[in-house]
Amino acid sequence: MPVSSNITENNSLLTITIDGKFDRSLMDDFRASYYNMDFDNIVIDMRNTDLVDSSALGMLLNLRKYADNTVNEIKIINCTTHVKRVFEIARFEKRFTIS
Repeated sequence: MPVSSNITENNSLLTITIDGKFDRSLMDDFRASYYNMDFDNIVIDMRNTDLVDSSALGMLLNLRKYADNTVNEIKIINCTTHVKRVFEIARFEKRFTIS
């Protein structure tokens, strides 16, 4: 499955994993991975993400907006050089912790 999620037992951390292309085709699955869930922090693991397009950037911004008042931190981790460059161009480091 291209989008999977896991939440810790104490609801402190939601981990979302994206495999392959992060594009419009994942919109419903991505939203379902966090919507109506209770958690303190979010980690988005992009270890196996090949491509991030503009709709993916929009989905991440929607997540940020959705979680703004309830989540302490959103981290995007394990980005490839190409994916990290897309985030740099979009200036996502101002809204997310990226590594």
